[in-house]
Amino acid sequence: MRLLPVPRIVQLEVTSACQLRCRFCPRTILADSWITAHLPWDSFAALLPDARRVEQVHLQGWGEPLLHPRLWDMAAALKKAGCRVSLTTNAMLLDSAASREACRLGIDLVAVSVAGARATTNDSLRLGSSLERIAAHVAFLCEQRPRPRVVLIMQMMSPNLPELPELVTLAARLGADEVSAPNLDYIPSPEVDALRAFGREPDPLAAQVMTEARRRGEELGVAVRLWGLSPRDDVMVCEADPLHNLWVAVDGRASSCAYLALPCRRPFPRLFGGVREEVDRCTFGDISRGLAAVWNSREARRFRQAFARRHHWGQLGFALDALLNRAAPAAPPDPPSPCRHCYKLYGI
Repeated sequence: MRLLPVPRIVQLEVTSACQLRCRFCPRTILADSWITAHLPWDSFAALLPDARRVEQVHLQGWGEPLLHPRLWDMAAALKKAGCRVSLTTNAMLLDSAASREACRLGIDLVAVSVAGARATTNDSLRLGSSLERIAAHVAFLCEQRPRPRVVLIMQMMSPNLPELPELVTLAARLGADEVSAPNLDYIPSPEVDALRAFGREPDPLAAQVMTEARRRGEELGVAVRLWGLSPRDDVMVCEADPLHNLWVAVDGRASSCAYLALPCRRPFPRLFGGVREEVDRCTFGDISRGLAAVWNSREARRFRQAFARRHHWGQLGFALDALLNRAAPAAPPDPPSPCRHCYKLYGI
């Protein structure tokens, strides 16, 4: 019997609960409509029959995964199925017992979210967080053998962008393998919009900071991945890669990415270019139907087809335009309507 295709990577929101109150997080901004819940075990179990055909399951979401009482049971089941398992954590609960369990289970990657290389910056942006405690937890995890790949993630914002080189130095001191610095690109309010670092006037200082961060990475043996600060018009498929990846929200509903399935009781706000709009959740069905069934549903296929057309245009359109000597290429096909006002579609 021919098996239906499945996604390459599944991002699984195991919880929407968190003990922090980050100034830039929609969970803080939208607290009055936020739904706090753990992913039910039955919803998780529905993934397992197809998990052996998935390359990686990433345990993350708008909440803190280590708050889920059965997180390690989930990880163990996924490892038994044969797929790579990773997670993103704020590391406040990543104590010695949690680190040892992650190592015992063979977790492949642990990404640790911070908001600065200095305690004053991190702790003021991520209320309830302690960079000192995070550093101690990361250092302990990095001392274990064998251990997961460890990545420090810092969303670039105007208050912390100057600290990028220091973050690389901190990663090296703690024994981490990589620093990853995406943009703060989901903007739910004007207050968060004021924090973003991208899309401003060209800043020579920002370029110098990013160059220095890369130089330190090479010098200290830390991989450094930085996002650009200027929008691009050549991005046909966003970094979330909806052609191959699937997001499963805490209520078991599947979507293309976290930005389209926030756990809210009503449409949620999004600012794009300073203009506010209300966004409805865009989902493809409940994972209780099975991973392959959701991935191959009519709604999911229609959503991917829009990106597939853009992908093919990007491969063929530019080449044809160059061959025909056109001064300007024809416009690419439209993305799905929920994605048209998302910064990720512009390489941010």
